[in-house]
Amino acid sequence: MLSERGKIGFVSFVVILLCAVIVVRLVYLQMYKHDYYEDIVKRQSFKEIKIKTERGKIYDTNGVLLAKENNVASVFVYGLDKKEVNYIKKRLKKFGVRKKIRDGNFHWLARNIGIDTARKISAISSNINYVITKHRFYPFGTSFSQIIGFTGVDNQGLSGVEGIYEKYLKGNDISFTFLKDSRNRLIMNSDYRDDIQNNRYIKLTVDSKLQRMSEAVLIEDLEKFRAKRGIVLVIDVKSGEIVVSVSKPDFDPNEFKRFDKETWKNYATQYTFEPGSIFKPVTFSYLLNNYKLNLNKTIDCENGRYRVYGHVYNDVHRYDKIKISEVLIHSSNVGTIKLMEKVSDSKFYNYLRKLGFGKKVNVVGALEERGILRDYKSWSKLSKYSISIGQEIYVTPIQMIRFYAAVANGGYYIKPTFIKEIYYGDGFLKVKSDIVRVFDERVAKKLQHLLRMVVIEGTGQNANSDYVAIAGKTGTAQKFDKLKGSYSTKDYVASFAGFFPYDKPKYAMIVIYDSPRKSIYGGSTAALTFKRIAEQIMLLNGEKIRIYRVSDESKRAA
Repeated sequence: MLSERGKIGFVSFVVILLCAVIVVRLVYLQMYKHDYYEDIVKRQSFKEIKIKTERGKIYDTNGVLLAKENNVASVFVYGLDKKEVNYIKKRLKKFGVRKKIRDGNFHWLARNIGIDTARKISAISSNINYVITKHRFYPFGTSFSQIIGFTGVDNQGLSGVEGIYEKYLKGNDISFTFLKDSRNRLIMNSDYRDDIQNNRYIKLTVDSKLQRMSEAVLIEDLEKFRAKRGIVLVIDVKSGEIVVSVSKPDFDPNEFKRFDKETWKNYATQYTFEPGSIFKPVTFSYLLNNYKLNLNKTIDCENGRYRVYGHVYNDVHRYDKIKISEVLIHSSNVGTIKLMEKVSDSKFYNYLRKLGFGKKVNVVGALEERGILRDYKSWSKLSKYSISIGQEIYVTPIQMIRFYAAVANGGYYIKPTFIKEIYYGDGFLKVKSDIVRVFDERVAKKLQHLLRMVVIEGTGQNANSDYVAIAGKTGTAQKFDKLKGSYSTKDYVASFAGFFPYDKPKYAMIVIYDSPRKSIYGGSTAALTFKRIAEQIMLLNGEKIRIYRVSDESKRAA
């Protein structure tokens, strides 16, 4: 038997041992299991929700806001008792919410809705709550849609400038922690904020006042000429900045899902077509650049009908002997083809590649197509002649306008851009112009004069303005019917490409109508639109206007 002192000692030993075990256990838990149990407590007591801060803004060239953020709400449910599911579903239907809710896990019920509506939905149950989030809003609706693009449900850029420059525009990922009570209901935490700012932005080259004016003119003329589609593209010939880019039909980026996906494309850079006669100045640039071409020499245009390797090329207007300069002025297919007879396939092909046909322009701020220019080794005996008059080659509007800008600026290719500058928080990214000479200034000057004469006395007289001197070329090209495997007899692409003012060129522009019904000719459709927009650009920009009178008024109707 233990003595009284022994008993006390034994009990003391046991107590000390237990305390030591407890202390060791606590030290073990604190040092080695701390993170594990902390995670369990957090999962039982807190719920983390991730959202993004607002996106960077998008402005036009003058600082007009084109894309901004609106406060909206996103509603979620969490910790719902299974017995409540059917009741909640019925109540949610009144708000147009039809989400599958099977359990008490986290579910988004509605995204990017009005805050008042979110409050009403959250009042249905203590397990329903909402967070204030940011949602993209485009105040001008359709006007810039194919340039800017749109964002998705999580405010991520999906197309256009929004998609291409997502890394500069996107908001930061932030998390908000909500406290859960004993019934698994969420309680808003004090660190929740909806005012976190993003000072990044992108400034476009597009001028909103010129864009909206051009849009209004195009809508009116598109209806007048009953065309399937219309495109207007205007570029500064010295800087390469795109100041107008409009295509109809288009879409509203605020409701992009309601529109056909085909309308989401940027038609200035992604529309491909056989250019027809607006390509003839390209051919003449080759001839002038590589041969001592006497423009005053006469050429026999065979009364508008000429057979080459069994194929007959025709002219709309029939001519016999005319000056070589008049071949372009009056758009003679026969005259152009005869001038190409001694030209090498490979040299012509290489020249067109040098001018960027069949290749992407690498325009800044837009996706693009490369067009189609087959390698000369696969050409038929007719290919050289067909390409010289704008057939058997597919181009984009941006490729054509870059060429006309080069004619206007003295022979230089300048990289086209939709982007003026990007501010990304730590500094600026500014677009630098890539300038490359593609033909001699002598060639450019001769082409400038010829294109002015097209408007004064040739096929482009409907573009002749009393207020601004316009130079340019008409185009009328049959569309290839893929189903029939032949050219259509009713669908044409009507176009006019040129520059203004003639004496001091500042802008190049192209106007395109796909499948017009009132008239198939570029001279009686696109030329008229070109003139209207050119006049308005000069007026809106406060440019000095001179009066240009046509001596023979009958020429306007030619």
